[in-house]
Amino acid sequence: MKKIALSLATVGALSALITGASFALFTAESDNVNNTFSAGTVELGEVTSFSCGVSTDNLAPGDSGSCTVSVTYVGSLEAWIGVEYEVDGELFDGDNPLAISLSGGNEVDGHYVLGKFSDGQTATVTVNYQFPIEAGNEYQGAEGEIDLFFKAVQARNNTKPDGSGPSSWN
Repeated sequence: MKKIALSLATVGALSALITGASFALFTAESDNVNNTFSAGTVELGEVTSFSCGVSTDNLAPGDSGSCTVSVTYVGSLEAWIGVEYEVDGELFDGDNPLAISLSGGNEVDGHYVLGKFSDGQTATVTVNYQFPIEAGNEYQGAEGEIDLFFKAVQARNNTKPDGSGPSSWN
C-alpha cells in the first residue's frame, strides 16, 4: 500500500512540475499608440481673375465676346470642379436677349464640369456672350448681370465609370 501511495505521490509531483513548466513561456508586449486618422478637405479659394477681351459696357446689337474667370483649388483631396450661372436684368429678357454660353469644360448630366483638380491648380471657365443683331430699341440702356457659382466635390470614390465627371455633386 505504501508503494501505491508513494507511486501516486510521485505521479502527482511530476504532473505538477510538467503543468507548471508548460505555463513558463517567454512573453513580450509592445504598444502602438497615438495612431491618428484625419479626413481630407475639398475647398475652393477665391476667384483669382475675371478678364474680358473687350468691354462689356456700352454693348450694341451684333457685339460678341468672351470673359475668363478662374478659381484656385485649395483642398487636400483631388476634386471635380464645376460651374453654374444665373443671369438677371433687362438685357437678358425679351425676344432678342444677350445670349450666354460657357466653354472650357463639358456638360455632364446637367452640370458644367471643368475637370478634376488638385491642390494649387486653377480652374478656368470662359463665358461667351452674343448680343443679337436683331435686338431692338427696347434694349437701349438695358443692363444685365451674370453670377457664376463654382462648386467642388471629391473625386476619389466619386467618379463616373467613363471618367467624365463626378457620380454625384452631393
